[in-house]
Amino acid sequence: MNILATLVDQQMLLTIFLVVLLWSLHARFRKQDFFRWWAWAWTSFTGYLGIGALALRLGPAWTLLRGSLVLAALVCGILQVPLLAFGACALREKGKPPRAWVRAGVAVAVAASGLIFAATSYYRGTPWTSFAVRSAPRTLALAASLFFCAWVFLGQGRMNRSLAAVITGGFCSLYALDQSFCSLIYINQLVPALAAVFPPLTFKLLLSPLLLFLDTVCEFGICLGIVLLLVEEYQRTELAILKSEVRADAIAESEKRFRLVANSAPVLIWMAGPDRLCDYFNQSWLEFTGRPIEAEMGNGWAEGVHPDDLKVCVETYTTAFDRRESFRMQYRLRRHDGEYRWVFDIGVPRFNPDGSFAGYIGSCLDVTDRKMAEEALSGVSRRLIEAHEEERAWIARELHDDVNQRVALLAVELGRFEQDLPDSAVELRSRIQETQESVSDLGDEIQALSHRLHSSKLEYLGITAAASSFCRELSEQQELEIEFVNADIPENLPREISLCLFRVLQEALQNAVKHSGVRHFTVELRGAPEEVRLAVSDSGVGFRPQAAMNGRGLGVTSMRERLHLVKGELSIESKPDCGTTIRARVPFQSERVS
Repeated sequence: MNILATLVDQQMLLTIFLVVLLWSLHARFRKQDFFRWWAWAWTSFTGYLGIGALALRLGPAWTLLRGSLVLAALVCGILQVPLLAFGACALREKGKPPRAWVRAGVAVAVAASGLIFAATSYYRGTPWTSFAVRSAPRTLALAASLFFCAWVFLGQGRMNRSLAAVITGGFCSLYALDQSFCSLIYINQLVPALAAVFPPLTFKLLLSPLLLFLDTVCEFGICLGIVLLLVEEYQRTELAILKSEVRADAIAESEKRFRLVANSAPVLIWMAGPDRLCDYFNQSWLEFTGRPIEAEMGNGWAEGVHPDDLKVCVETYTTAFDRRESFRMQYRLRRHDGEYRWVFDIGVPRFNPDGSFAGYIGSCLDVTDRKMAEEALSGVSRRLIEAHEEERAWIARELHDDVNQRVALLAVELGRFEQDLPDSAVELRSRIQETQESVSDLGDEIQALSHRLHSSKLEYLGITAAASSFCRELSEQQELEIEFVNADIPENLPREISLCLFRVLQEALQNAVKHSGVRHFTVELRGAPEEVRLAVSDSGVGFRPQAAMNGRGLGVTSMRERLHLVKGELSIESKPDCGTTIRARVPFQSERVS
């Protein structure tokens, strides 16, 4: 008993040292939950040893005080098991909560220990045997927990090449084996049949001091490993601090260079944080707006945006911000002299080295002069197209009212001349009939050409009737199959939009007939609440749209220019041997018509 008491005292001193070390480490490294869990684990083990030693010194008599101490010792011992396991989980999972299977295993071990302790409360053996019986589940659970800790430490050691983790894992393994032998002792006390082979007194007098000595050695090894872990953690922390200081200096230097370049750049530069609020404007921006940076910060910059452009500007910015996408937009921004200037704004998302979102950075360029030039060019293009349409209308009227009438009169005269011929002039009559048919066909061609140049149906009946008539006439002339589909076309569609869509239809369909190599085409004309859409598609040979844009032909360029004048868009979907679809979209609102 004196040997056991002495070893228990030595083991408790080492445990107290380990507890103080772990709690001091937790105070130094608060982000490492491992130290906190193990500090509580060895604190509970200290209580287990202290209360158990006190219970042994009270003598063999089984009193209420001694029973209470034994119960308290077992509770402290059982608590050590889950705390050690949770500490290993925190070390392996970097602060994540323990996995479900770890929590389940701990719950089973604690429940089993409690049930066995309650079941053996009726056991009438010696007090020491009764204590041993109650301790058996605890030592088995502790051995399993220590094996798990050893596995985690050894895994950390291989992964991080850490000698301290390997040492700690090795002594945890040895400690687990020691506790397994303790369990064998306790189990032997429960099996009287083995008493003849393994006398209980032998275990008590020989093996128990040896195992307690191994406990002390294992705790000393674990103390050594944790001290080495402290050194490694301190070195890593100091290295991380040094790296962070170097990184901070580099960031500060980079920030300084950026601001120097940004303030000397001839463009307006802004930056926004993850909260969408702008936190930087370069000197060019401040000089352009004539406002202090405090007034522009946050959402203050929006005060200088033209009221008509503010809604679209904010929606574009917010949508791109939510999607972490680049954006481009044009809006009017008030200059320091009160004049609104058109600016072209490009914004791109920024990300930190760890991949986290840092906000946006953007630049604005004054494009007022270019905008005015585009408007002037657009005006010239509009006047040219209007003059072109007037010329087409004049030629169409001349062909229809003059040339076609003359051709028709010539056909009539040929018919009369044929009637005046004698019956013997058979050959001459045949030639006159052929000439009369050719003249009639010529009249039909002139009339069709007149309609293509200027559609009277478009002017009086609208885009739907004109488009349907054009598709029908072209299909009859060229012996084609043209499927025309229309839906929800507004009746008050402005003339310039109707004319634009009709000319795009003519150009797209004639190009498809000429180049696609097929005889079937589809034309769709559909209305939407705020736009009108036209699509011309075929399943022919297809082409590369970019090559068509770069070629010498004016078809695609003409369609784009016409749509641009009515704020429309043209898109071409085509690939070689995959057919072609040409789409035109023109925005339309009822208030346009006045």
